[in-house]
Amino acid sequence: ARDISLEKERRDDIQKSLDREREVGELKSRFVAMTSHEFRTPLTTIKQNVDMINYMLESSDKDAESKYGKFFTRINSEIGRVTTLMNDILLLGRIESGKVEIHKSPTDLQKLIEENILKITHGRADGRNVSFKVIGVNQPIQTDIQLMEQVMNNLISNALKYSDKTIDPEIVLSFESLSFVQIMIIDYGIGIPEKEQKNLFTTFYRATNVRNIQGSGLGLSIVKEFVLMHGGSIDLISDTNKGSTFIVKIPV
Repeated sequence: ARDISLEKERRDDIQKSLDREREVGELKSRFVAMTSHEFRTPLTTIKQNVDMINYMLESSDKDAESKYGKFFTRINSEIGRVTTLMNDILLLGRIESGKVEIHKSPTDLQKLIEENILKITHGRADGRNVSFKVIGVNQPIQTDIQLMEQVMNNLISNALKYSDKTIDPEIVLSFESLSFVQIMIIDYGIGIPEKEQKNLFTTFYRATNVRNIQGSGLGLSIVKEFVLMHGGSIDLISDTNKGSTFIVKIPV
């Protein structure tokens, strides 16, 4: 016979800690969802009223656009920023609570990337673009199209945003491996300090050299979650002022 009282107490303490952690996680998810919805409602109201004021001004004054256009553009831009932030926070809450499901189907990644590049670069004031190269024979890959679109949209947008006034970013889609397809997103911008790269995919984390560039620190954490949901991986090669290369691998 042996006394297992201490062992049982330790197990009970561990179980209580897990239960508390689970409760805190659920409360956090509910709070995030409620807060995001509460913010989105007044933002929608503000947007509708701004559009109405703009319409009324243009109807009564033919020079309204030249007089007030820049102010309405600025307001709409800031509304868009906050709305995007709320959507990202809400999405992250759904991911953490396990409410984002993945539905795979045969996907033409070449077409998906080309469409994303066109959507992001079309009509840019600076005229920048993204070069795209395919290595190997294109073949359908099992992915969730909506999730992969968000992954590519975020990575392409970041490549342009953090490499302003430098060489255009590049994307290389490779089908050379029999076990996975590889997507490399390469930019020649400000790069990421080596000591900070380990935290880059953490929620709300931003590198110290991007303080003057708009962003929430949520995009890459969402990207990583979506890539992991596909059973894939995402890696980074970067250094300060030497650009960044994100390498996404999705199993075939």
